[in-house]
Amino acid sequence: MKKGLVAAAFAALLIALLVIYLLPSPSTVPPPALPMPNAYLELVEVGRLVVNVPEDLDQADAETLRAFLDGNPDLIPVITEAIKHESLVPLEYSENAGAMAMKETSAIRQAARLLMAEARLAELEGRMADAAKANLNLIALSQRTSRGGLLLHFQVGVAYERAGWSSLLRIAPSLTAEERRDFLAKLESLQYQRESMDDFAERERTISVRTSGRWMTFIMSRQANQVVDACKVLDEQMKQMKQSVVEVMSQE
Repeated sequence: MKKGLVAAAFAALLIALLVIYLLPSPSTVPPPALPMPNAYLELVEVGRLVVNVPEDLDQADAETLRAFLDGNPDLIPVITEAIKHESLVPLEYSENAGAMAMKETSAIRQAARLLMAEARLAELEGRMADAAKANLNLIALSQRTSRGGLLLHFQVGVAYERAGWSSLLRIAPSLTAEERRDFLAKLESLQYQRESMDDFAERERTISVRTSGRWMTFIMSRQANQVVDACKVLDEQMKQMKQSVVEVMSQE
């Protein structure tokens, strides 16, 4: 019986070694050239300038939101101009990639919160068309700042994209028919900018192999696949939310 157990263990080890051996080698293709200007870098820089962010934007009253926006003058025009540009995360394929992503997405959160505050204040003041415009900008920011990045970039972006779609669903019935037609055209022109989850996963795997080795990458592959699968579900939810907004906007 012991011989059988030893043989089974040896066979399992051989299978594991074979899987590790068959893991694709990290991509040797040089990273794509960064666009100039690069919306991602512009938004990171803007986010680092944001100050005095309220703890809970969803529950903040108009006075709090107005104070937040007034305390960060001239930043929203910079954001709305930046999201018109091409965007690509300048990913570093090294052990510093995760820490860099954490710092940069923290700044992007701040830029997104400015747009959320602008949208929420407009809604509270009954300026529904302005609120819809701010939410479209928020969605564009969320999609653009994940392109070429890691799963963390996707997860941060999708949180604010969800907020944008949810707000649009809430305020769409309050728009006039003419305003809905106008925003419907803008929604149709807002192409889904995000890459496939497989692209994100490949970048994660490449960094893991280069920094941790094939063995550790193999050990962590199950957990990594679970994260990718969860992100695929979120990605599909965003597409469905967009379709729901389009349907509401299409109503006469």
